Order: sequence, then structure tokens, then C-alpha cells
Amino acid sequence: MDIIIEGILTKEEGMSDLLETIIHLKTVPNALLRISSKEEHLKGRIGFGPGGYVLGGCIDDTGELGYTAIKKLLSIRSGNYAVLDTGRDHPPEINQTLWIKGEKILEIWPNLPETPEPLLDVNSNLLSALQSPISPKITTSDREQSISRVRFTAIEVEKKNPHRKRNLSILLSTIVIMLLVLLVVVIFSDKIITSFQKFWLNW
Repeated sequence: MDIIIEGILTKEEGMSDLLETIIHLKTVPNALLRISSKEEHLKGRIGFGPGGYVLGGCIDDTGELGYTAIKKLLSIRSGNYAVLDTGRDHPPEINQTLWIKGEKILEIWPNLPETPEPLLDVNSNLLSALQSPISPKITTSDREQSISRVRFTAIEVEKKNPHRKRNLSILLSTIVIMLLVLLVVVIFSDKIITSFQKFWLNW
């Protein structure tokens, strides 16, 4: 991941300034804020999606996720930070698809509510549904395994078919008879033609 911005939180450049910068990044659809504070003993990450939405967060030391982690990390007053371009979707521990509108956080920061509901955009459920995949992604390995299972199942069904041997025998017998008839016709073609001519003349 490429680092876009990095720095130190100060009185001159606080969390609100940092948040405003991140949510207005137009060229980075998926930004990741990595932040740590030795004084407050906090270290974690917050994921931002297109349009300045906060998707989720994680505190590295405790493993806290979601809005609880986001609220604690946004309360940091001093520490180091880096904003990174993920270049793709955030990992599950960062992205809880909360779709919290960044502008609403800025309006009331630092007095964030206990629950995320007041910060949710009216279209957050729709956005979450649109972003959620209809079907899980299938890796090449999974696809190959699925194909192998289908082939194996087809072979097993064919083996268990009670008419399989009988049908195969009939097919082979038919082929052999046709070959023999063809062979006889080729070998005795002259005699067959002569006999037919005699029969036709006598008739």
C-alpha cells in the first residue's frame, strides 16, 4: 500500500483537520488511516470508502472492531498517523460496511455518540447492499477443485448405472456386426454383383 500522507497530530493539526483531509480525497476511493498514540496507548486502523464514508475500524492491541474501535481511535489527541491507498477493498477486520458519513462525524466531533445510528447516512443500507457481493468470489484453486468434484461425481454416477454394461455390450456388438457385413460385401462384391445380374436376367 502506498502512503499518501503521514504526520503527527498537534494542536495546530488535530484530528478534525485530518478527517476533513481524508474524506475529501477524490483520487483515493479506499483510504486507510493508520494511527497510534504512545501517550494514550492506542494503535489501530480506520477504513474509508468512496465519498468520504467510514466503513469500519480495528484496534490492533485489543482486537476491538467496528464503531467502538472507530470512536476510540478518533479520540486520539496526539500521536503519529499515516494515510494509505489500499488500491482495493479493505480486509474484513477493517471493513464492517458501516457506511458512516464522514461529514456527520466532522459536524459533531469530538462529541461522538455512543452508537453509530445518528451518524449513518439515510442511504447506508442501500450502499451496503450494493457493495455486498451477490456471490462469493471463487479463486482459481476453488474453481479447479469444483470441476474435479463434478468430474468425479459424473464418473461415479456412470459406474453405478445398472444399464451401463448392457448398453455398452449392445453398442459393441452392433459395431462388430456392421464391420463384418461391410467386410463380406467388400470381399464378395464381384460374386454378389454376378449373382444379382443372373437373377435379374432369369426373372
